[in-house]
Amino acid sequence: MKGLGHIRDWAVLAIFLGIPGALPAQSNLLQDPGFELSPTRNGWLINPSIAANGVAVRSTTHQHSGLFSLELVPNAANVSTNPLAEYGVVQIIPAKGLLGKSLYYSGWLGTRDGAVSTLQVYTAGLSDLILREVRQVSNASTPVFWEDIIDIPNDPSIEAIIVACVVEGTVGGAYFDDLTLSTDLPSAWLSSLSQQDLGPALNASILVAPDQVVRRVSPSLYGINMEWPWDGQGLWNPVTQSPDPLIQSLTKAMGVTELRFPAGVFSDLYNWKDGVGPPASRPISAPLPGGVTSPNSFGTDEALKFADSLGANLLITVNVLSGTAEEAAEWVTYINTRGHHVAHWEVGNELYLDFSTYTPPMPNYTSQEYASVYKQYATAMLKADPTIQLGAGVEFSYSHSTFSVHPDWLSTVLTQDAPLINFISVHNAFAPVLGAYDAGWDVRTVYSSLMAAPELIRTSFQTLSETIDSLAGADASHISIAVTEWAPGFSADPSNRWVDHVKTLGSALYAASVMNIFVSNPRIEIADGFKLIDSGTQGWLGPRDGTNAAKAISYVLPMFTQHFSPLVVQSSTISPTYNSRSMGEIDAVQNVPYLDAVAGTDDANSTAYLMVVNRHFDRTIHTGVSFAGYCAQRSATLWTLNGTALDANTGTQPSTNLGVVWAAQAAEAPDGQINNGGPDQIWISTQTVPVTGCSAQFDFPAHSVTAVQVPIAKTATGVRQ
Repeated sequence: MKGLGHIRDWAVLAIFLGIPGALPAQSNLLQDPGFELSPTRNGWLINPSIAANGVAVRSTTHQHSGLFSLELVPNAANVSTNPLAEYGVVQIIPAKGLLGKSLYYSGWLGTRDGAVSTLQVYTAGLSDLILREVRQVSNASTPVFWEDIIDIPNDPSIEAIIVACVVEGTVGGAYFDDLTLSTDLPSAWLSSLSQQDLGPALNASILVAPDQVVRRVSPSLYGINMEWPWDGQGLWNPVTQSPDPLIQSLTKAMGVTELRFPAGVFSDLYNWKDGVGPPASRPISAPLPGGVTSPNSFGTDEALKFADSLGANLLITVNVLSGTAEEAAEWVTYINTRGHHVAHWEVGNELYLDFSTYTPPMPNYTSQEYASVYKQYATAMLKADPTIQLGAGVEFSYSHSTFSVHPDWLSTVLTQDAPLINFISVHNAFAPVLGAYDAGWDVRTVYSSLMAAPELIRTSFQTLSETIDSLAGADASHISIAVTEWAPGFSADPSNRWVDHVKTLGSALYAASVMNIFVSNPRIEIADGFKLIDSGTQGWLGPRDGTNAAKAISYVLPMFTQHFSPLVVQSSTISPTYNSRSMGEIDAVQNVPYLDAVAGTDDANSTAYLMVVNRHFDRTIHTGVSFAGYCAQRSATLWTLNGTALDANTGTQPSTNLGVVWAAQAAEAPDGQINNGGPDQIWISTQTVPVTGCSAQFDFPAHSVTAVQVPIAKTATGVRQ
């Protein structure tokens, strides 16, 4: 991410104040870390541009040790869409001697009356800004300990490291005490992430409430993106005018219910009229992102035919970047006249991004411009078919340390277009998104953060739902959420040693936890994984030995479509937990449960269903399951997705015919399998487990996803609501 203008001002200020060029080695690089002397002296500063947004005082409340803590009290002026421009105090640490190192930071944070306490660490200089932060959101009677790590690149343009104590909000107060910034990394914490933990089985419990129905599962949650270029990335045979039989079979086995077409950035420049009519007369495409072109052999009719062969529906993304509202409306009419009906239509793809880098460059949109063009498209398309459902694309990240390009996008679109919106389309379930910088992380550390990301994603969807309610008013009830792109995503750079980790068992565990979120959130109606197939690394199907094969992640959807329930019910899980560090776009997370579960029943309430992810890399979790008002009967059936190692995979390899050299991939220590994949490395096993009395006991093996079906019967006190 790019640094903001005032960041460099901190480095200039540091020089002006005569801060030395390098600090001596010490365990804590901060001055007055406990705020015993003054909140704005002895190293701590207030940015003059935000000095009027609050006050900083020493407090005897929420101190962890000593006599005082820092209290930040905001006022009505403390409103900003820039996380680095909210009220707080900062300390500036010269970067000399710290470049290329990992810095540990921690502190005790407290809040009151709705404020949020944020401890930020970020770089200042000419290079791209690197920001890490921990946040205490909820009020607590005592301060809460937070810790994390920031990796500093060996980049001489970085002039300083900024440590900031920040209050978010306009009321209440934020508290900070006993802060640390150090090159000394806690060995116990790091080893708990990166080393094997081969102890005895852990214990957990799950309580299921069969009478408390949360939702009926939407069939559109089991979708995937299907790209149009290059014969649909190989799924269409232009000679036989039919799908590739193997790809068709593998896709059908996944239980796909919806196909997003034309998919992703390729929809931004897609002219649907070039993809209809006799295939031999269709033109070559206009330049796509990157300046490449493609035949138009896989167009609308072919996409519909492939969807029909699966018993699936299409979600179509209309071209806003280089198309018109009239063309979109004509597309709706064309499909209807072909005897089909597409219910879900998405107006544009990620139009909040920067398109100046396209070849040729394309114009960028503001939030106001998108709100206006959305209304034009919706009006024209609904005139063509009033029964279709329309989605507006918005930017909404689960990571607080990721800057939003257009912070007002969601509010502008909702306040102006809510009556015309049926679903809000977001792409905020990609993780870990490591980017170009690699600090030498090991597989377990990266995957520990990856497994924590669903906790942030779950909260972000709750926040998005609340935001829709607050901004859309009377029109909010008919607006659902569509996650039209999501997946494990590490890097798009072939030279990155994480680029092919989408194919691993660990990525499948992440996907299963994300699916647990989708099925359990009543507002999420659509979810389309990214993506079905390609010759590189991102497809859920990929090249193996001259043909195609299913990756571990593609085993996840059938776990839900074949073995989970039509109804989701309330459940609660008590599990051992761990703390994760920030990584890529993932913020640090506390108390990540090793066991992640969602529960359901059938309409007759005669069978209970569980989808359980054991995120512990080494230990089985022995779990007692009980059913409020019901007893388990006879025996349970379990289907378990697992593999030989955390980075086990089915042996797919990105194509060597793409003109790129693929990097050797990071392997798990000591038994990494990423470079030794094969069909026998990933499997789904089935077993029957006897159930005695009204209790059920299950052992969920390390790094696994398990679907459970348990016959249940109502007890004398069981009453269905």
